[in-house]
Amino acid sequence: MPKATVEGIIAINALLKKYEHSAAIPESERKAALSKAWPSMTADKTKPQKAYEIYLSNGLTQDQAINELYKDGYTSKRIAHAVKLDQKTVLRILHEQGCAKRVLGIYQNVLKPNLAKIQEMSAKGYSNTEIARELDLKYTSIQHNLEKHPDVVRAIHTGKAQWRKRKAELSKQTKEERINHD
Repeated sequence: MPKATVEGIIAINALLKKYEHSAAIPESERKAALSKAWPSMTADKTKPQKAYEIYLSNGLTQDQAINELYKDGYTSKRIAHAVKLDQKTVLRILHEQGCAKRVLGIYQNVLKPNLAKIQEMSAKGYSNTEIARELDLKYTSIQHNLEKHPDVVRAIHTGKAQWRKRKAELSKQTKEERINHD
């Protein structure tokens, strides 16, 4: 969990002191204090809708507003939900606006730079699910990239082979220790 901001901690403490004798803290005040403490974790899910309305009120056309939302980093799926259009329609509009398609880039941005780490985790006995969790990915992302990228397969298989070898050595040592101990 990310660390809380100083301002957020102060706001939470003030809120707790203010309502120390109350049964509940009003939701609006609680949310405000929490968003100060952990701004990245309290993202407003209605933000693209609000941004869309602001763009339209500033005189942009629907297509221009969609393009701006995409430039702001929203996915085509979130934009489609915000503007109440089909995702394919949003993608068509973005294409017509000349907006370059973003590639998720899990392989380029996460897996490829961490191949050594993936091999190391695999060599320590981590499952693919645990590796995905450590890299903040979904298990399906690992599985999908295993099918597409041989170097990810190689890293995991090499690590698993190292793990099996290490496990066999530990087992052998344990047996020898038991024999020597008796």
